[in-house]
Amino acid sequence: ADGRAAGPIGATRIALGDVHAPALALGARSHAGRGFAITSEPLEQASVFDRVDLRGELPQGWEVELYVNEVLRASTGAAAQGRYEFADVPLAYGANVVRLAFYGPRGERREEVRRITVGNGQLAEGQAVASFGIVQQGRALYEPRRPYTDEPPLADPGFDTIRATFSVARGFAGGLTAGAGLARYAPDAGGERSLATASLAGSLGGVALRTDAARDDAGGTGAVLAVAGRPGSASVVARHAEYRGGFVDEQQVAVAERGAPLARSTDLRADLMTRGFGLAPTPVSLRARRDERSDGRSVLTAGAQVSSVAGRLVLANGLDYSRSLQPDAPPDRRLTGTFDGSGALGPGWQLRAGASYDVVPHFRVVGAGLTLDRDLSARTALRLGVQHAFDDASSTYVQAGLTWRLAACDVSLTGGYSTGTGYAQALLRVSMGALFDPLEGRYRAARPGAAPARAPALNALGAAD
Repeated sequence: ADGRAAGPIGATRIALGDVHAPALALGARSHAGRGFAITSEPLEQASVFDRVDLRGELPQGWEVELYVNEVLRASTGAAAQGRYEFADVPLAYGANVVRLAFYGPRGERREEVRRITVGNGQLAEGQAVASFGIVQQGRALYEPRRPYTDEPPLADPGFDTIRATFSVARGFAGGLTAGAGLARYAPDAGGERSLATASLAGSLGGVALRTDAARDDAGGTGAVLAVAGRPGSASVVARHAEYRGGFVDEQQVAVAERGAPLARSTDLRADLMTRGFGLAPTPVSLRARRDERSDGRSVLTAGAQVSSVAGRLVLANGLDYSRSLQPDAPPDRRLTGTFDGSGALGPGWQLRAGASYDVVPHFRVVGAGLTLDRDLSARTALRLGVQHAFDDASSTYVQAGLTWRLAACDVSLTGGYSTGTGYAQALLRVSMGALFDPLEGRYRAARPGAAPARAPALNALGAAD
């Protein structure tokens, strides 16, 4: 953590095996594969102009929610190779509290809290940091089965290619920080590209400024100007990018959409605390974005997310607006929303509820779900759940389950039924773990969760008078 690993390189993190190649500020983003990565960047610090990737272990049947400064940003229950990933997460200027809430299939709940300080990305005079990574994109270190085809998946045009990135930055007098980067990557079906970038960061009157420029060997160019500041208690970040010659910036979400390459993109986001209706301070996250492609099509998106506490419940609501404009075509407008709630409900009950709905072009509830967990005793737990889809094929899925917590394992019996398909299922699950007992000098059976848990082993000797 103090940057003294790997001798004169001053590394803070080294990874070998299934890793992620470091990202550049413009062009190449972080991507998974088998390979090697090393960096000397501080572990718990980041630039307000960059977005972070959050990854970790996610056992089968578990779900995880991401809260940034107590605003619900995302959730997932789909693990890829036993891991979760929240990519391109924006953080506010200053101190950020990132909370990951995990929910298990038998009513388990645990949290991980990380504190990340986000600044303007400037380095002290004479300070230097560097990052390097090379991976075989999309490939795992160990693949039990060979893929049926070597054709790249549609979602990963650079599958099986070698992706390499290198970046370096150094601080100079006057608060200026200069950086440069190189990359070899395959951003689209057009093949591999080589890329070079340069950056300059500084501050003026308490406002952070950064500019990046890049050029690839296919003749594409890109340039970005970003501004960030803290007016009052709010964090505001604005970013504008211009692209020419078919340049592909993987940092832009719109790149994932098929169509003509991006010509320009403007992004604005703000995070603040507000008071309303006599309630406690409420965190609010606002964002707006406009993407324009080289064929004249443009997409405007905007969103707001609010979280609040009502008693022992954490409530979150989000609205997302989009407007797509195409030449000689009427605009396509959509406004959608999500609502989530979790926490304690009454004596002994744990609640998780959620709903999604459309507002424009017409109001309708798309889906809703509710899960209740309760400990019936120290060794028995109950789970009840219901989910309903309000689409043309309206259907309801109900489930119930009991878990018995034994000394060496958990035994769960769950059942579910779907009214739409008439499908019913019953599942008997035995979950266990193993840990090394230093007092006995051997491994012994344990309940699930032994691997991530931490507990002391004590050998106490007493003497009686």
